[in-house]
Amino acid sequence: MAIHNWPLSGEGGIQKPVSAQRVGINRVAAQRVVLTALAVFLLIMVICGRLGLLGNSFSTLSAHLQQPALPSRGRQVAASSARSRRSDPRDGFGLPSNIAASYARYSSALQDASSIDQQRRKCRERAEQDGNTILSEFVFGDEAISGTKRERDGLNAMLEAAKSGRFGTLYLESLSRLARESVITMPILKDLVANHQVRVVVCSEGIDSAQENWELVANSMAWVSELYVKNLRAAVLRGQEEAVLNDRSVGDWCFGYTSEPVPGTVVKRRGRDTKPQRRVVIHEAHAQWVRQVFE
Repeated sequence: MAIHNWPLSGEGGIQKPVSAQRVGINRVAAQRVVLTALAVFLLIMVICGRLGLLGNSFSTLSAHLQQPALPSRGRQVAASSARSRRSDPRDGFGLPSNIAASYARYSSALQDASSIDQQRRKCRERAEQDGNTILSEFVFGDEAISGTKRERDGLNAMLEAAKSGRFGTLYLESLSRLARESVITMPILKDLVANHQVRVVVCSEGIDSAQENWELVANSMAWVSELYVKNLRAAVLRGQEEAVLNDRSVGDWCFGYTSEPVPGTVVKRRGRDTKPQRRVVIHEAHAQWVRQVFE
């Protein structure tokens, strides 16, 4: 048996060299850090998976609850009619079964209006690849309307046409064009797919309701769109606070004041024109009334 020439500890035991102790302590600490990080990662993945499944369950339940209950005979008739529609190359309106629709939207009047035409072009190109045709009467859209609003004329018209069975496939350039809130996006998608048997295709994000597990991808993209709006809202508020702290105008002022451009501050903004920064100044024509009130 090998005998190590290690010094005795203060309690009379053998004391290992300091370097060996440090190596052992560092190895244990590193293992703990790795195990802790792995446990946190697995916990996050489990929570995200559970939330995704819960969202799917609620959205599926909400979509199916909108369908009226049918007696057994009614379900048999409905299933038979559905099979006949699938086998019939023409729908109940005398239209070919490859008739499709598109929906496009842009949010603000400051944005380029040609954005909606670009979205429609992408939808037409994808429809042609699928062998479908988007008729002009089924080209739906909303201009200068936020995706956080549920009530939109173009959106409502598209949903009404889908409810009437006028088209079989809906094309979107991006899921964010449908809505910017997941509580709006997912119920609409579930209603279209589950209740009205409409295939939904999102061109830029690879979502196709004809594929398995499309709900998982749609849920993720809907959440990303909603997060974008929240981050944008926070950024706008931060910029407005900074403008006020630097005596700039953010578009409102009290009676007796107005705003004027700050020389040399013309900045390039998203939109069709550029605007300089503005500062709050006294409106001399109104200031006399303010002074009279205080006097």
